[in-house]
Amino acid sequence: MSIVSMKRKVVSSLVILIFSISLFVFSSYAYFTNLFGEQFTAEIGFVDIELNAYFDDGLGGQIPAEEVVLEAFYESTASDVAFTASTNTITSTTIDLSVYASGDKIRVNGSTSNDGIYRVTGTPTANSLTVVSGLTDETAGSSITLDKVVTKPGVYYINVVSGGNDFFFEDFRLIIDVYSNVDTYMRIKIYEQLTLIYTDYQGDVTELSILFDGHMPFNYDLNNWYDNRTYDNYIYYTTAVQRVNETTALEIGLIDSYFVGESFNTYAPGYSLQIGFSIEAVQSDGGPENVWDLPTPPWGGSW
Repeated sequence: MSIVSMKRKVVSSLVILIFSISLFVFSSYAYFTNLFGEQFTAEIGFVDIELNAYFDDGLGGQIPAEEVVLEAFYESTASDVAFTASTNTITSTTIDLSVYASGDKIRVNGSTSNDGIYRVTGTPTANSLTVVSGLTDETAGSSITLDKVVTKPGVYYINVVSGGNDFFFEDFRLIIDVYSNVDTYMRIKIYEQLTLIYTDYQGDVTELSILFDGHMPFNYDLNNWYDNRTYDNYIYYTTAVQRVNETTALEIGLIDSYFVGESFNTYAPGYSLQIGFSIEAVQSDGGPENVWDLPTPPWGGSW
């Protein structure tokens, strides 16, 4: 065989080998790409919920629940305090508002429409400060007290003494706003602490925690929620839900009324209830099983 003929066969063999390898590589790539594409399934979305704790004012309005106050500073009272809703601004010509700073929580008491606790934003001046949100227009005239407060974050005060109080037990409401765009399961843990506050002969104020059995008698909506607190301290919403639309949350009540025809048995003066919440939400597709480690719902059946 001539050298020329041998070279041609070698070249031809190399071409065939390269072609075969290329065909194998591209076939394998196409196979695995298609395989991964068929096996990967997921639901793209987000889980988002918020708690709305408030008191029913009896007129269709809401009085926001307030965090328990630990300490108060810079208390001042004047009758020239005004509120502007459009700018969320509080003004006064006699109270030095510059003693407050951005991030401080201030308490308003004695106003017609603005009593409550607010967070300061920006840098206050001597005569003006701005809060994050929530003010109602109100002109000066009432004797209003302002002070800076330190609170227990996420722990709310409930009056258990007087039915005429804005924060009375019977009027407490707890609503969950669902903003999720995928089906969502929820569960909530509720922390309750009955307390007694008294002042001794030296004027020192003491807060005592009072032990009590069971749970406070709120009117929970147990038609849609499952009370599993005996076993894991959670109350579960039994249906997977999501928002109404992009601009409207789905409102779900856990405590949205008090028992019809019944009255709460009040406590002696000095007692109060402190309440906090821990709420969890997971995507319905695999969330309870993988995040909560619950292969089946506490109420039976399947997710």
